[in-house]
Amino acid sequence: HMNNNQNKVTSKHSIGKIIRSLLNGMHDFVELFTFALLAIFLLSTFLCRHSVVVGPSMQKTLENGEHLIISDLFYTPHQGDIVVFQDITKSDKAMVKRIIAVGGQHVQVTKTAVFVDGQKLNEDYVYLDAERMPEFHECEITVPQGCLFVMGDHRNNSTDSSLFGVIDERSVLGKAWIRLMPFTIFK
Repeated sequence: HMNNNQNKVTSKHSIGKIIRSLLNGMHDFVELFTFALLAIFLLSTFLCRHSVVVGPSMQKTLENGEHLIISDLFYTPHQGDIVVFQDITKSDKAMVKRIIAVGGQHVQVTKTAVFVDGQKLNEDYVYLDAERMPEFHECEITVPQGCLFVMGDHRNNSTDSSLFGVIDERSVLGKAWIRLMPFTIFK
């Protein structure tokens, strides 16, 4: 008779242990999940962001639909960098372009070449359609301080500073650091 009561007590004690163990496991899971969300928020806010290339203007360097990791942490724009910035024509969109010139530099775009401070740029990254005439939108400007002159690498299929003018440095969301597929680290 005593054995039966001991079994009931032991079984109640075992169920209590199991419930406490499950609750501790749930607490650990919620704590880990909360920490992971916080880490993702902090990383995406302060260190890096994700962006998708939209359109053909950066071909063959970047293709439509490719995914980029960008960062603006301690970033100072430099000539040649690929940047993502807030589209000045559509506030809810972002654009990807290459910086051709920074504040204080003089840019001249002719029908077939780009000059910065009187020097023709060696642009081995430029892509031109074989079916289209390699004709750029001509313009000439000295870039104001705090602004950037940007162009797409696919010159005869790019809406860029040669059409809409310079962009404010503050509109830059970040420099392209990594292309995810195919994996490439930009210097």
